[in-house]
Amino acid sequence: MATRRADGLYQLHFRYRDAHDISRRKTVYGKTLKEAQKKKADFLADVKTALRIDQAGRTVASWADEWLEVYKKNTVSHQTYACYKNDLRHLKSAIGDLPLRSVTQAHIMNAYASRKGASGSALRQYKVTTRALFKAAVANRMIPFNPAEGVVPPTGEDGTHRALTDAEIGVILAVARDRHPFTLPVLLMLFAGLRRGEMAGIKPDRDIVNGFIHVREATTWPSNQPVTGKLKTPAAIRTIPIMPPLLPFLDLPMKPMSESAFRSGMRSFLTACSVKLNGCTKRWQPEGHVWKDFSFRCHDLRHTFATMLYDAGVDVKTAQRWLGHTDPAITMRIYTHLSEEREQAATALAAKHIGSKYGVK
Repeated sequence: MATRRADGLYQLHFRYRDAHDISRRKTVYGKTLKEAQKKKADFLADVKTALRIDQAGRTVASWADEWLEVYKKNTVSHQTYACYKNDLRHLKSAIGDLPLRSVTQAHIMNAYASRKGASGSALRQYKVTTRALFKAAVANRMIPFNPAEGVVPPTGEDGTHRALTDAEIGVILAVARDRHPFTLPVLLMLFAGLRRGEMAGIKPDRDIVNGFIHVREATTWPSNQPVTGKLKTPAAIRTIPIMPPLLPFLDLPMKPMSESAFRSGMRSFLTACSVKLNGCTKRWQPEGHVWKDFSFRCHDLRHTFATMLYDAGVDVKTAQRWLGHTDPAITMRIYTHLSEEREQAATALAAKHIGSKYGVK
C-alpha cells in the first residue's frame, strides 16, 4: 500500500519471500508513485532471480578489490598477482565508479578502448581478467549475467615495443658515464635484455660473475615493497654473456628497490637523458629553445637488445635462450618483424636513390 509522507516522498510497504522462502518486509521510497512502484518491481525482480539484494549498490571498484583479495592473493604467484592488480587498476580507472548491475557490454568496450596502444598480449590478458571478475560476480549472485562475455577487445599489435635508435643509445651511455644512480638497472635491460622484474631480482655480487649474468630470480611488487621469488618459466632461468658496453658500469651499486623507488629512478634517468639531449645543465628552456623529452619504456630496452642480436647475426636459437623465451616462435616473430622493417627501409632507400638519379624529369 502506498502512502505519501510529510516530506512529499511516496512510501511503499510490502511483503515478499526471499530465496530461502522466508517471509520478509520491505519499504521503498520515490519522489513519485511511479518511481516507488518501479523500485518495488526492480527489487522483486532481483529476489526472483535470486540476486543478493544486499549487493545492489556494489561498485565495480569495490568488487574488484575484494575479488583480487579473495580469489587471487593466495592462489597465484606474486608475479601473476601483480598482473591481475595492474589489469584491475586500468579497469577501475575506466568504469570503477559504476554499480556492478549497471555495467553493459558498451561499458566493457569502452574499458577495452581505454587501453589503446597496449600490446596484443596485454589486451588479451586484460580481457581474461575482466571476464573472470564479472563471472565471479555472477557466481556470487551480485549480477544476473556477465557483461564481458562475448565482448572482443581491439586487436592491438604484438611487438608494439620499439627499438631505440643509435642516437638515443648514445644519450643513454652519456648519462651512464655521468654515473647516474640508476645507470646499472637501465643498462641491464638494454644490453642484457632483462625484463623489469628480472633486472630487479639481480644481486650483482652473486649473479654478475666471470663474464656472465645469471638470471635466477625475479622481483614483483604485489604492494609497493619488493618480493623476490621464482621466475615464471624454466626458460627464464638463463645465463647471458656480459656485453662490452656494460663492463665499465658493473661496479655501480644496485640494491632491492620498492616499486615507487623504481619508478622514481626511471623518471630521474629519463630527465637526465632529456637534459643531455637538449644540451642544458638544468631543465631550463632558453628563449627560442624547444625542449625535447627523452622517453622509453622498460620493454623498449629489452626489444632494443633483441634488435642488436638480430643486427649482429645471432641465430634464433641463441637469441631465444638469451632472451628467455619459452617458445622459439616468439623470437622468430621478432626477427621476422625486424627483417620486414629492414626490407622496407632498403626499398625506400633504393627507390629514392635510383629515382633521383634515373627517374623521369
